[in-house]
Amino acid sequence: MSKLTIRISDGAADIPREAWTALCAPGHPFLNGDFLRIVEEHGVAVPDAGWQPLHLVASENGTIVGLLPLYLKGHSHGDFIYDWSWKAVWERLGHRYYPRLVSGLPYTPVAGPRLLIAPAASDRAAVCDALITAAQGIVADNGFSTWHVALASSADIDALAARGLLVSHDVQYQWFDQGFGDFDGFLQCFAAEKRRKVRAERRRAAESGLRC
Repeated sequence: MSKLTIRISDGAADIPREAWTALCAPGHPFLNGDFLRIVEEHGVAVPDAGWQPLHLVASENGTIVGLLPLYLKGHSHGDFIYDWSWKAVWERLGHRYYPRLVSGLPYTPVAGPRLLIAPAASDRAAVCDALITAAQGIVADNGFSTWHVALASSADIDALAARGLLVSHDVQYQWFDQGFGDFDGFLQCFAAEKRRKVRAERRRAAESGLRC
């Protein structure tokens, strides 16, 4: 009989790299242990910066079968949830808004799966349910105001909504290369006046001496 357990990891580096590789869907270069380890080890997503890693790890008979990136956050910057109005209302009601839990990619507005479940798990629905229950338990046990799951996939949204989480909607603008070839080719899709303004802005940036 399989035994499912959930533990909290205090950093992406604590989770074997092969587990991230096995559970991450192809085409999501930021949703992996390497990216999260880099931002955590180089001071971007660390407690001193308002990001405390609390990643949830689900194991079945000692084998990792599920992951949920999770951070305890002391502010609303870098997660693209834009919840300042929620914070204002919550505090007017006399409650403390921070810290709060967030599942997402630090400073990276890329949508994708957040509940990472191994295809080989004996009961994928049970693993998903266990991860959600664990996150909700952290909120309840510590009296945190909320748990946000940022830019989740449609499948994750359905699973989270089924467990009673509210779904918010936003608009994200994305740029696609339509075969422009180079920047001048891209500018050709602009009206003449806008092309002139863009070139003037780039010229001022170049003349400022700024180097990236």
